[in-house]
Amino acid sequence: MTSDVTQRTFYCGLDAALAIVGGRWKFLIVWQLAVQGAQRYGQLRARVEGVSEKVLIGALRDLEADGVVERRDHRTVPPHVEYSLTPSGVELAKVLEPLCRWGYDHMKVHTEARTEQMAHRAELAALA
Repeated sequence: MTSDVTQRTFYCGLDAALAIVGGRWKFLIVWQLAVQGAQRYGQLRARVEGVSEKVLIGALRDLEADGVVERRDHRTVPPHVEYSLTPSGVELAKVLEPLCRWGYDHMKVHTEARTEQMAHRAELAALA
C-alpha cells in the first residue's frame, strides 16, 4: 500500500487527488482528523469504524508520505504518537466538506434506492 504519487503522470487534477486519498479509508481518516483534531492511533482506530489495524497503519503512512498527515512522536515511555493534518491536509479537508454534506443529503435517497433494488432482485430470483 505504498504511495506512488511521485512516480506517475496524472491525467487531471482529480486523478492526482484520488492517487493520494483514493479508497474509503483515507477519506475517512482525513475527515476524522479535520473534525476531531490531532489524535492518537487508538483514537483514530476507534473513530474510523471497520478499518483493520493493517489498513489504518498503511493509510497513515501513505498520507504522511504524501504530505497530508503529520506524525508527531513525543518520544515518551509509554509511546505517545499523534497524527494531525498538515496545511495541505487542512486544505484537502475543506474540499471534502461539500462532498460530506452531499453524502448526508443523499443518504436517505441512496438507502431507499438500494432497498428497492434488492427487493426487485429478490422478486426476480423467486420467479426463476
